[in-house]
Amino acid sequence: MTIRVFRLYFQCADPEAEKRISQSHWGVAWWLEKRLKEIRPALKGPEVKGINIANVWFFEPRFRPTAIGVWERMLNALQFGVEYDVSSLDRRPARENLPELLAIAARAALAAPYPQLKAIGQLLSEPLSAGDLDDIQREIDVPVALRRPKPPS
Repeated sequence: MTIRVFRLYFQCADPEAEKRISQSHWGVAWWLEKRLKEIRPALKGPEVKGINIANVWFFEPRFRPTAIGVWERMLNALQFGVEYDVSSLDRRPARENLPELLAIAARAALAAPYPQLKAIGQLLSEPLSAGDLDDIQREIDVPVALRRPKPPS
């Protein structure tokens, strides 16, 4: 199988803030999906048999939806948990938050025991250019109602 999707998820104490953060940052998933197509051959292999999604889950210390600092297999997905001050993301636009979040995701992917995730980590390790940020912003600006699948609510 091939990893086709790499997503960032967020969980914080304030459900309204969590919804705003998820919706405002979700556009990066579509940008990443396009970027993953550039390295598709590196995302295939027996190590990820049955897996087509990888998630990095940022959550506040009082939550623990997944293990911290470990890639876990959950059905057709791999997920990695990061303790993070998620509420702070609500104070800045996604465009300002994403370079740091993607750098964290890159480090997690590079440390993974799967060569496919290491390839994603290499891709994410490249500094975001102004053009990348503009592309991400365009994805963020697409109304949520027009997207499938919708971001978590």
